[in-house]
Amino acid sequence: LLDEFYKRLLAEANDPLYRYGEWNTLETQPAYDADGDHTHNNLIAYTWHDEHEYRLIIVNFSYEWSHARLALSHWDELSEHDWRLYDVLSETYTYREGDRIDDEGLVVNVAPYGAHIYQFSRLKRVSRKRR
Repeated sequence: LLDEFYKRLLAEANDPLYRYGEWNTLETQPAYDADGDHTHNNLIAYTWHDEHEYRLIIVNFSYEWSHARLALSHWDELSEHDWRLYDVLSETYTYREGDRIDDEGLVVNVAPYGAHIYQFSRLKRVSRKRR
């Protein structure tokens, strides 16, 4: 199990995106309006991207669950697509609407001393009515 994790991590780290892509650090904002929740300060978040690939890396350097809202508006085509987010480390998927991420930011919840490496893949946009 551990060796499979490291194989995935090393394969990801070998992606040319990390050598030739553009790197940006992100400011973490409080995810919720709860008073006293400053767990966003426990997280480090940054992105890598080029014209075809997008990655979001988040690391929790704390002993507690931590939450943050991340602005990804520097990715120009974010709102033009819906996205599948594949977490390389946990091998899980989630789906997000690009225009919502662009408008509201992406909320992340990270386990104590946990990390996520999200690969963003474009999805065909499903027609939706705005409310």
